[in-house]
Amino acid sequence: MSLKYSDNRPKNPIKSMREFFGKYHDTRWDEIEALKEEIIVLNQENPKLMERVLLLEQELEYEKRQYRLKSIYKGFEIEKGVKDLI
Repeated sequence: MSLKYSDNRPKNPIKSMREFFGKYHDTRWDEIEALKEEIIVLNQENPKLMERVLLLEQELEYEKRQYRLKSIYKGFEIEKGVKDLI
C-alpha cells in the first residue's frame, strides 16, 4: 500500500513485488523440504514393511494351527491314558 501513495513508484510494481518477496526465505520452507524428503523415504520403505507384515501374518496363522493341533493331540493322549486305566 505504501507504494500506491509513494512519489517514487516502480515502473513495474508486480516485478518489484516478486523481486522483493523472492529474496525472502522462510525457515519453514526448509522444514517442508525435509518433510517431503522423509515422505519419499517412507514411501520407499512402505512396500518392504507391508511384505514383512504379510509374512508375519502367515507365520502367525501357521503357529495358531500348530497350537490347535497340539492341543487336540494332547486331548487324544489324555483319553488314551484314561482308557488304559479302565
